[in-house]
Amino acid sequence: RVPEIPDWVTVWKEMGALPTVVAWPEVFGALQTGVVDAQENPLYLIYTTKLYEVQSHVMLTAHVHACFHWLMSDKVLSSLPKDLQEIVLNSAKEAAAYGDRITKEQEEDFKKKLAEKGMKVVAVDIKPFMAKAQPAIDKIRQKWAKGVFEEVQKISGK
Repeated sequence: RVPEIPDWVTVWKEMGALPTVVAWPEVFGALQTGVVDAQENPLYLIYTTKLYEVQSHVMLTAHVHACFHWLMSDKVLSSLPKDLQEIVLNSAKEAAAYGDRITKEQEEDFKKKLAEKGMKVVAVDIKPFMAKAQPAIDKIRQKWAKGVFEEVQKISGK
């Protein structure tokens, strides 16, 4: 199962999968009835939505990350005095870093919780996945704003 995001479908097809678009509210039922045999979501979401009841394995491919980001209208931000703009931007960076750190810490806990619920948690070598996906990624990244791909690589430690 993949969400209705054309680039995601492209990558999974490149990897030899048969991606099926299923809306999020339908994922549990689609797994339960065999419409799809896998899904991709952060561990906390797999746990909190009880997907462990309808799937037996979780593969730690590290291709979906739950990260914290913050958005604000440039019009609103620029309407603030400079000192408040700086406070807002610094606070947003600090909050995002905190959220990312907590998420990373919680991920280990969710691995244990999913295993306790009977899921087999499997660490995989992600290099072959990355190599197989690379041709699709190379095509997709051409649509991105200049520098976005490099920023994603930097953030993900690649």
